[in-house]
Amino acid sequence: MRRTLSGRIEHLAPPALLRLVSATSPSGLLEIETANGVLRLEVERGRIAVPTKSGLERAGEILGSREGEFRFTPRETRRLEGEVMSLTAFAEAAG
Repeated sequence: MRRTLSGRIEHLAPPALLRLVSATSPSGLLEIETANGVLRLEVERGRIAVPTKSGLERAGEILGSREGEFRFTPRETRRLEGEVMSLTAFAEAAG
């Protein structure tokens, strides 16, 4: 059985959430909703496609938020093509 992981970022900050999901290497959709915007990441075995510079800057604004909600929904994903990075590396690059 697959379970959705969800909660508030006041309890689990986005960088820690990304490290957690990266360490467990699941595939699915990670959504983070804050006042600064919404970040949706298609995750394949704990990795994502390398974002553009502007996408990384936008993600940094969202990941820096102190209030909001997150949800990780496990599911089959399409195979990532091109350059990929771990969610841990993404968190560090966006921070």
